Amino acid sequence: MGDIEPLANSIDRVGLLNPITVRKDGSSYRLLAGFRRLEACKSLGWEKIPSQVLEEGESAWRP
Repeated sequence: MGDIEPLANSIDRVGLLNPITVRKDGSSYRLLAGFRRLEACKSLGWEKIPSQVLEEGESAWRP
């Protein structure tokens, strides 16, 4: 996945500019996009991360 330290430093300085994308999967959520952003935010001790939530069956693709 690569070194997340530079990304974590950037997020710490300017914030998370693009939320992660998750899909509702029953009673939990499945991460679709933002694996490195998630790890970077975790490394900063964030307990809540801005996210775009898609419902089951909803496509992440937007024309």
